[in-house]
Amino acid sequence: MQDIAAEVKTKIDAAFRSQAKLYEQLQDVGLTFRRLTDIFKDTYGVTPKEYADSLRLNEAKRLLKNSNKKIIDIAFLTGFSSLSAFNRFFKNHTGQTPSAYRKCCCNG
Repeated sequence: MQDIAAEVKTKIDAAFRSQAKLYEQLQDVGLTFRRLTDIFKDTYGVTPKEYADSLRLNEAKRLLKNSNKKIIDIAFLTGFSSLSAFNRFFKNHTGQTPSAYRKCCCNG
């Protein structure tokens, strides 16, 4: 079971920016998505989606802090298809918008 969870984790690490690519790779594991989710959660304590979301959030924070890229570019680089979806996701996970995060947490 841990081998399966590790395989899933490796696939998520490699493809978290592209949900379509990630879904395709997870189908290659050969289990139903429900079973795969149960194994992953038993091993790592989070669902594959929660894990991928944490990778996307951490990458967005890193780019906001360490680059001068426009927020819309960061949204697309971290796998979001729209700026509004990225802003909603970021605010739900951090309590602030990406621009507020950059202003508050990265410039002082």
